[in-house]
Amino acid sequence: GAATQLLIRRSSLRDGASGVGVLCWQEAQADIQETTIDSYPLAGIDVGDGSSPVVVGNTIRKSKTGILVCKGAGGHYKANRISAAERAGIECHSSHEELHVHENKIDGCDIGILFLAGGGGRCAANRVQTCRVGIELRGASSPEVASCEVFQNRRAGVQVQRDGGGCVRECHIHDNGIVARSSVGVQTSAAKRVGGDGAGVVLLDGACARIEHNRIR
Repeated sequence: GAATQLLIRRSSLRDGASGVGVLCWQEAQADIQETTIDSYPLAGIDVGDGSSPVVVGNTIRKSKTGILVCKGAGGHYKANRISAAERAGIECHSSHEELHVHENKIDGCDIGILFLAGGGGRCAANRVQTCRVGIELRGASSPEVASCEVFQNRRAGVQVQRDGGGCVRECHIHDNGIVARSSVGVQTSAAKRVGGDGAGVVLLDGACARIEHNRIR
């Protein structure tokens, strides 16, 4: 409940039989720092409506989703190392005004950072590499993605699905994918270019996002 306070620091959590490593729901407040969370079948950290945890400097490995931010959740997610997530390193369904995803290093996941319907907030200075897709905007999402480095992802650096929105600006998107796609329905006037020899940015029909002032190659 609202009075619940959780402090986890310099710990190790590993239990393949349990669904979630740390569950923060119903306005519970948590401070999770410098902890290793390994091999959970649903999520390393699951954050629900009303919770706004501080999640800093953790290592999260081999969970279906590294950090799952549900509708109505906020929080600060900074300087975490997330790898080998089956679905997404960070999956966001919330547009909470106090949602900040900063300076995380994400590698080897299916999708590095995934914004779904209702997903927003500010996503800045993250480093996403060696995933299938680096950052994906899907289904009426509207995040601000800024100053991220997105590289060496197998299919695309940034992918905007039908109805995906938001803004991607001042990112370095390089050495991604093998196929470049068109920019149908997307404002690209301020981008140097979309795609390249690989697929820096993949934009599907019906996408509506702003791609501004990025370095894409």
